[in-house]
Amino acid sequence: MPWISKAELTRLTQEREEAEARLKEHLNAERERASNASFAVDFFALKPVSIERMVNDSGIAVTIFGYFDKDGNAREWYFECNQSIHNELVDHFGKWLLKKNGV
Repeated sequence: MPWISKAELTRLTQEREEAEARLKEHLNAERERASNASFAVDFFALKPVSIERMVNDSGIAVTIFGYFDKDGNAREWYFECNQSIHNELVDHFGKWLLKKNGV
């Protein structure tokens, strides 16, 4: 195993920490961008059976649509959005259910 100097180890550690900080900043910016985006969901194509809100293992609030795939298997579609978008989706889901059921 080759040896490296303490100065080289310090430099490499600092580079790694800076790279991790840049990555974290980028991911946070992407999450913010995604949570403020608008969504267009084709309910007739997706045919959802449920919608819910939860916090995932990373501490991020997500919206989950439950649906059945073409083989009849229960599936879930997770995506990040802010509470306002989630509320809009719930409203659209309710209207879609009414229309689907002829109400």
